[in-house]
Amino acid sequence: MSAQKRYYQNHKTAMLQKSKDYYWSHKPKIQREQKEYREQVRIQVFTHYGGNPPKCACCGESRIEFLTIDHINNDGANQRRRIWGQKVSGFGFYAWLVRMNFPEGYQVLCFNCNCGRAHTLNKVCPHKQ
Repeated sequence: MSAQKRYYQNHKTAMLQKSKDYYWSHKPKIQREQKEYREQVRIQVFTHYGGNPPKCACCGESRIEFLTIDHINNDGANQRRRIWGQKVSGFGFYAWLVRMNFPEGYQVLCFNCNCGRAHTLNKVCPHKQ
């Protein structure tokens, strides 16, 4: 066992307490940095799948607050069950896309087009019917 691991095991409680103390004394800064990081990952994913600047593949909406990632083959629920065994969305999903090196089968849609597509019988956005 390395000296570093041995030290950690012998001082685990004190080190965890020190980490908690640091978090609570720097909480606003840590939260701001985490929020900025999540937003950067989100923009990276949207830019990869939706161009630069990212936009909805259906209606052309480009306001980032309205954009989402869509499973082109309408197999999102099956994929989540197969890969994670549960629903994974938001940042966890965006981070997974980056870790997997942006797999194929996804597109950027605005929330309206994504929901419209999900709730029609033929799974086509109402803009395209």
